Amino acid sequence: MPDKIIVIVMEPGKPAEQRSIDNTLKALQELVGGHIETVRLSHGRILLVNEEGVPLNLPANRAIVGGPGQWPIIQYGTIVMVRVIEDEFSSVYTDDMAWVENHCHMLESE
Repeated sequence: MPDKIIVIVMEPGKPAEQRSIDNTLKALQELVGGHIETVRLSHGRILLVNEEGVPLNLPANRAIVGGPGQWPIIQYGTIVMVRVIEDEFSSVYTDDMAWVENHCHMLESE
């Protein structure tokens, strides 16, 4: 397991960006601000979000479209995209930023 991974971070009201972070649960939890919930997407992509985003009244962030069954979902708080390879979190691929730009639509802040 690599010490660092490249992730895509989507903070409310900000453009998505790639970051190199420690490949630890603690680092991922710090990014989302609490306990992690996973949202499985297609082709090994995973979104990590704060599992208590709604109860904590975190700001609406992105509408995710084009997932399994083509459902649109709203995610709250900071979102982190990773890949999963052999049941381990791993770095995103070079084409994942384009996927984010096409499928993760920033919501207007209130």
